[in-house]
Amino acid sequence: MNFSRTIALAVLSVAAAASAFATDHALLIGVTKYPSLEEKLWLRGPEHDVAIMADLLQKRFKVDSKNIRKLAGWPDKAEDRPTKANIRKAFTDLAKQLKSGDAVMILFSGHGSQQPANPNPTNIEPDGLDELFLPADTAKWDEAKRTVAGAIIDDEVGEWVTELRKTGAFVWIIFDSCHSGTMTRGIADEGRVNREIAPALLNVPAVASAAVARGVQAPKADAGREF
Repeated sequence: MNFSRTIALAVLSVAAAASAFATDHALLIGVTKYPSLEEKLWLRGPEHDVAIMADLLQKRFKVDSKNIRKLAGWPDKAEDRPTKANIRKAFTDLAKQLKSGDAVMILFSGHGSQQPANPNPTNIEPDGLDELFLPADTAKWDEAKRTVAGAIIDDEVGEWVTELRKTGAFVWIIFDSCHSGTMTRGIADEGRVNREIAPALLNVPAVASAAVARGVQAPKADAGREF
């Protein structure tokens, strides 16, 4: 059993015990194709992660299939593709369905990366960097907007999850992507491929010293923030 499924088992078991009348929900996101990026950067696993997780939730935890939203691969139906707009809408739709005591599991599987953090005195990044999840419509660095086009910034995820939690629901979110914690993969021997998109491949400029300085000087109190 892989890490994601093990965590899902533990979390949903606790959530189910806490509220016998709760409704279980899941939002499963798996990005494999990146049409605006070189094909060598595409993935295969995330779409399978979504299928396996959905099967587990339905068979082991009896989660109703109508409460499992899947955005994976590059299906013919545009509304089912894991683009940033579709992911944002899925969070919005989910918030409208939830009630206090419900249990929600969210899976993000795909590429992650980083970019220089924008100055924000209320949300300072200690390392001067914003972490990114790359949806299917990710493109490269947009100099005018100072961001990777189409990327989901960690602050945005925090805002979306906060809206879910305001309903009183229990939310568990899993990231299977680079730069999402310590879950990284290296090349241990010849023949293995490190599936990542380094910032340079997205034309992200070198991290400005000012961004790093802002992080180093971040107030200690900010370390307690949730997102």
